Amino acid sequence: MLCVCSLASCYHATDAGQVKTPQGLAIDSEGIVVVVDSGNHRILVFTQTGQLVRTFGSFGPGPVEFKSPWGLYPSTTQTAIFL
Repeated sequence: MLCVCSLASCYHATDAGQVKTPQGLAIDSEGIVVVVDSGNHRILVFTQTGQLVRTFGSFGPGPVEFKSPWGLYPSTTQTAIFL
């Protein structure tokens, strides 16, 4: 389930489904929710009911690594996410 932390608990929001400093959100035509978790350098994907489907990304300069990502634009074919 999607859990956006409060200011008091944001520092430790690293568990699956927890979001630390969300900086982007998109919802596709099927209700899939994609969240840019800038504070944890990752992307989270949820069902329309809030169940976590997958996460990807970590801190770094390599493939599928990010440094405080923000904003996103999902492709119309649902095969790519542009940050």
